[in-house]
Amino acid sequence: MAVRIIIILLERVNLLCAILTIKIGLNAIEEICMNIIRKITDKVSSKLSAEGRELSRISKIPRYELGKTDLLGPEFKFVDSISFLHGYEEIFLDKIYNFKASNKKPLIIDCGANIGLATIYLKKLYPEASVICFEPDPKIFEILKFNIESFAFKDVQLENKAISDVDGTTTFYSEGGFSGSINNNVSDNKYDVETQRLSHFLTKKVNFLKIDIEGAENFVIHEIQNNLPQVENIFIEYHSHVDEEQKLDEILLMLKTAGFRYHILEAFVRSEPFINRETLLGMDCQLNIIGFREN
Repeated sequence: MAVRIIIILLERVNLLCAILTIKIGLNAIEEICMNIIRKITDKVSSKLSAEGRELSRISKIPRYELGKTDLLGPEFKFVDSISFLHGYEEIFLDKIYNFKASNKKPLIIDCGANIGLATIYLKKLYPEASVICFEPDPKIFEILKFNIESFAFKDVQLENKAISDVDGTTTFYSEGGFSGSINNNVSDNKYDVETQRLSHFLTKKVNFLKIDIEGAENFVIHEIQNNLPQVENIFIEYHSHVDEEQKLDEILLMLKTAGFRYHILEAFVRSEPFINRETLLGMDCQLNIIGFREN
């Protein structure tokens, strides 16, 4: 319980930081938020388990500073403490990617693999699974590669490419944590990256497809709509950017047409939504869509 409390508090502080940064400035806000985080973690650290103490230690690492932990077993590197804590809670505590495969050797595709948290969880869940990972950020890809090699996993294919609706190249904007994008200018740090159509990899049965690609999901789902019957389980993180038309209805219709039932979770929550129009990294809505088949 203490572990969840500290992570929830940290997430709320992080959201406050993201909102206030726009109004006051990055340096001042980071100093304020890190002081809040230190006070929170100092008060509860003595009551935490070994897991909780390690999470408390990680929470004190400044944002976007390279860190490492043995929390998952072998040495694991991360590029942003807050992103790691959020991912750890979502994936390993809430088990958002837990699914029942139809065989012992499922095929899993991880679009937006980042530093590898989802892939590690899924390989622990199904050790004989084959996993294809896509991560376009060249710096984060090196961390992903280190983490997968650290676990000595077999049958994990790493692709330093962005999933898109066309084969070619595009500009990737690196945020430094979980939110790099080819669809939204979130940073001045940018790279030319190779893009690949996802449909190339959906020519046979895929047991689990994860799509967390920061806004590019809107056109990628259109590109693979005829291949969706090949997919047994699908996770989509939906991003609504304020300067773009919302496409949630189109995505849900394509899932329904392909035979999925779906469950939706809020990923970005704001109080008083009729009045409060604050955004997070240019987004006014962020949802986790879980698609599954009844039989």
